[in-house]
Amino acid sequence: MCGGTKWRDIDFGSIAAGAAGALLVPSSLAIIIRAFSGAAQGRAIGIWTAWTGMAFVLGPLLGGWLVDVASWRWVFAINLAPVVITLVLIGRIHLEQTVVTTWRPDWFGAVLCTGGLAATVYALIELPVVGWQAGWLQILLGLGIVSLGIFGWYERRVSQPMLPLQLFRVRNFWVGNVATVAIYGGLTVATFLLTLYLQQVAGYSALAAGSALLPIPVIMFGLSSRIGGLAGTYGPRWFMAGGPMVAAVGFGLLSRIQNEAVYVSDVLPGVLVFAVGLALTVSPLTTAVLADIGAARAGVGSAVNNAVSRVAGLLATAMVGLVIGSQLNQAGYARGMLATAVAMAIGGVVSAVGILNPSPRSKSQSRAPV
Repeated sequence: MCGGTKWRDIDFGSIAAGAAGALLVPSSLAIIIRAFSGAAQGRAIGIWTAWTGMAFVLGPLLGGWLVDVASWRWVFAINLAPVVITLVLIGRIHLEQTVVTTWRPDWFGAVLCTGGLAATVYALIELPVVGWQAGWLQILLGLGIVSLGIFGWYERRVSQPMLPLQLFRVRNFWVGNVATVAIYGGLTVATFLLTLYLQQVAGYSALAAGSALLPIPVIMFGLSSRIGGLAGTYGPRWFMAGGPMVAAVGFGLLSRIQNEAVYVSDVLPGVLVFAVGLALTVSPLTTAVLADIGAARAGVGSAVNNAVSRVAGLLATAMVGLVIGSQLNQAGYARGMLATAVAMAIGGVVSAVGILNPSPRSKSQSRAPV
């Protein structure tokens, strides 16, 4: 394998954890869609996003602390308690039974998608280093793009596709996923650039750089449920339009950070504005994407949206070098943050133009939690 990597060096534990996460996220959202509707569904999704957002930031902080004070092995043990609690709570959920049809894994589609993404992302990562003139990079990028194209063609013809393309006939679903590409691409790059800049240029420790993002889960935890309920009552459109714009302003403020990066005066204002914009965006976005596809397809719909957000972040991060250059400095960091601000603004415009709020009749048919 490239670079002398051996099979024994591959972290199969991380692969298994990633696979488990891919099963968990869509299933949890599917339960919410099945059990709630209307404003109650929006509030439930808001609580879900608040807890996941908090875990997204607190997890690395807790892991870094355990590495410093104990051992890296304890990082894997901290998952045991949440898993046990979750299993107990899931056992208390009672939902209406549905007919289960025979299902076969779409192995060929999975290979095409995974191989195409891997080749494309690797080529984009290496592009700033070797340049376009490298023949192997051109071949690899071409193979990746062709594989993804064949994947799209194949999914339209297979009887049980891993990516049911008919979902994209639902307006809010496909518009919401287009917005997801811009919003989560910008979000992933912004948090990556900020923590990297604070460590490599401003001289923050790893723990201090991670702690710089703590206002985000705090604000999301306080606002997401309320915003989700309002989006369920009044519709997600203008939340999805305004939230990314607010986040873009936060990124603009963060782009002005200089080399010394005093946290209270230079970093915190931008993080606070960005956090408010994120809280305004995430719950309504999830609600809009899943509300119109029906409870029966909520699992696959949430899986598609989760995959779109992760792939968007992956591709955007791979392309960071094209924006900031080969070495991270203040000028490159500013360009990167402004690029993420533009991406967030594009997500807001797409939402304002394309997202449709539910009609008053459909909202009046909301049912109570099961």
